[in-house]
Amino acid sequence: PSAPGTGCSPAKSYLMKTMASKTSLWISLSLLLVATIASAGEIRYSVTPISAPSGGYAPTPNAVNASGQVVGYYISGNSERAFLWSGSAMIDLGDLGGPESVAADINAQGEIVGFSYLSDTGGDTCAFIYSGGTMSPLGNDVERVTQAFAINDDGVAVGIQSPNGYPTAVKITDTEVT
Repeated sequence: PSAPGTGCSPAKSYLMKTMASKTSLWISLSLLLVATIASAGEIRYSVTPISAPSGGYAPTPNAVNASGQVVGYYISGNSERAFLWSGSAMIDLGDLGGPESVAADINAQGEIVGFSYLSDTGGDTCAFIYSGGTMSPLGNDVERVTQAFAINDDGVAVGIQSPNGYPTAVKITDTEVT
């Protein structure tokens, strides 16, 4: 079932399983690795810790862009919170009305996609795009996207809708969901 007027379906488990497998390689690090090529041709790394804001813990990165901006989620209380880290401080991206949000990807322009719960009771999720300091739902009132996983440098995102409880892959542009 969908939340009235949203078109979003219950769907935490699918993204969380996908993100867990995607981030299992990252989870032990919780660090940003920046490769530097030395003159002898060997690879050297600098390791930069990414700390959660005060009261938060377990930051889990999901993506990094060419500028070194990192997105993911951290734990605050019992909730997962989407974040953007740009080199010095972590910014909580907010939510779409519920207690949890997760940032999945970031492009070269700094546009971020992920998902958020729509209410404090959990259940329905909705994909978001975060751009210019604002989190907005992806899709429209009829074609609301449940979760977004990736966004390219042209602003085209991919994710899923869950009509009738079954995930369907979708491509999202600024004008349509296909």
